[in-house]
Amino acid sequence: MSEKHEDTQQTPVPTPEKRNLIQRIFVRRGMRDAVLIPILAILTALLVGGVIIAISTPAVIEAWRNFFQAPLEAIKITFLTIW
Repeated sequence: MSEKHEDTQQTPVPTPEKRNLIQRIFVRRGMRDAVLIPILAILTALLVGGVIIAISTPAVIEAWRNFFQAPLEAIKITFLTIW
């Protein structure tokens, strides 16, 4: 009874060459997400900042009040204010 039998076998950790297709896809996806999320966060911050600039500038607000008389002028003033 003092014998120890190990019936459980440990599966070896796959090396990068032995990974199957699913594992390779998830590794690539993880790397892609690590780069993509910060890039999208920066773009979102720039977009939100532009909207805040546009809605808080008196010249832009006045241009959008007259949008139906001069729609391109309102868009132009907004673009020039943000840019």
